[in-house]
Amino acid sequence: MLSFKVRCSKGTYVRALVRDMGERLGIGASLRRLVRLQVGPFYLGEAVGLPEVRVDRTDLVLAPDAVLLDEPALVLGESELDHLRHVRTWRSTMGGPPLARAYTVGGRLAGLLSSSAGQWRPKLVFLE
Repeated sequence: MLSFKVRCSKGTYVRALVRDMGERLGIGASLRRLVRLQVGPFYLGEAVGLPEVRVDRTDLVLAPDAVLLDEPALVLGESELDHLRHVRTWRSTMGGPPLARAYTVGGRLAGLLSSSAGQWRPKLVFLE
């Protein structure tokens, strides 16, 4: 039996990786156990067991953008917020990252944007 750790991007099939390693070594291989130590910004050591999850445990609730903290952030002016609210694209004066968090001037998460061909496109909107 062999144990190892692998750091990989999303979309990597660890079971297929193990199978391919076994084929390369000429011995075959299968996965007995898989433990994910991290998914995005979340670590196994921070996880909570099901018995601990209750309605009154508001300390377990994360901010909606907690999973997006690796993405760049933009603060939108009123004009851009209006486009976001109405799910309209708008021209970017500069190239942007493929994905970005959008905030109001007051720091409220407004949505998620994608950028391509010099335009911002709303992907997810949190505003009324």
